Amino acid sequence: MIGQDFRDETIQITYPTTGTMIDTNFVDATFTIADYFDLGTPGCASCDGFIEVFVDGSSVDSIYSADAIIPLTGLSEGNHTLIVEAVDPSGTSFSIPATDTSIFTVNMISVDDLCPPWNFSVAAGDERNYELGLPQR
Repeated sequence: MIGQDFRDETIQITYPTTGTMIDTNFVDATFTIADYFDLGTPGCASCDGFIEVFVDGSSVDSIYSADAIIPLTGLSEGNHTLIVEAVDPSGTSFSIPATDTSIFTVNMISVDDLCPPWNFSVAAGDERNYELGLPQR
């Protein structure tokens, strides 16, 4: 049994935190884990467990080291939910889950955020149309 007062003190996402705006489709997520939680590999006999990583409800990685960086790639535009969970050596959640959650947004600068035209119409031109900046003929 892990000895702590609150499970939410066990693991913390340090980047991206809730509300972060990312301008690429990838990010290196980081976290901290409490000193009393001894990370190891699945099935370890002398550790507290390891970390499972979820993005938008899908498992994307397992982490066995406290200094690991979590590469998240191929993110689409919009909101994403990142969850990191400390699990026991068998990969099972603790009776009171030890998790942290971050909701961040991907808004790539290479993708225009233009609104579609509204109440906009174009009429065919005639010889009275001119090019701007050129003298009339």
